[in-house]
Amino acid sequence: MQHWFLFIVDLRDEKFIVLDSLFGPDNILHRESSQLLIKNFIKAWYDRGLPRLRFEDYGIMFPRVPKQNDGMTAGSS
Repeated sequence: MQHWFLFIVDLRDEKFIVLDSLFGPDNILHRESSQLLIKNFIKAWYDRGLPRLRFEDYGIMFPRVPKQNDGMTAGSS
């Protein structure tokens, strides 16, 4: 099964946002993969010599998005 997700880093409002078409915020796999994604983002940010920011203080949001139930994105035919 394939599904989409979108990872957003909101520098202005200091938060990470994860939109996921299959898993909700209470799913352990979703939480663990989001944490790994954030960790890798921060490493890549610093590896490129970008300004030091207080990413550890950023919040994490999991807004509600349309969910898929068949491996296809919601609304597709």
